[in-house]
Amino acid sequence: MWSVREWLAARCAETSLRHDDMQSISVEAMKIAFDQGFTQESREATDRPWMRGYTFGDATDSEWFAEIHSDVVLDKDRWSLDEPVDRIVVGAPLWVRTPRAAARRYRDFRTGEKVRRYE
Repeated sequence: MWSVREWLAARCAETSLRHDDMQSISVEAMKIAFDQGFTQESREATDRPWMRGYTFGDATDSEWFAEIHSDVVLDKDRWSLDEPVDRIVVGAPLWVRTPRAAARRYRDFRTGEKVRRYE
């Protein structure tokens, strides 16, 4: 995590990598994005995804615009990941919008809110 954090702070510059190459640091960033916030309870309660922290829900139909810092095509002979991944794009979102102009964060379910609108 510390290497990824440093890499992101340097806006994904290759020169910021001490021990990781672009592919391996990108894979680690992807793992953090997909697994961050999971707890033992949320892994066991697959029917209650809102138990996971740091996760947005209902964003599948969203539109977004981001500043891309890294775009890496993975070497298929090197990587055997759980999901078929050919390319990892890392960046910072400048804006995100949904058709209903609302995004639901799973953590809102834990605090009793159903939908939180961002305008």
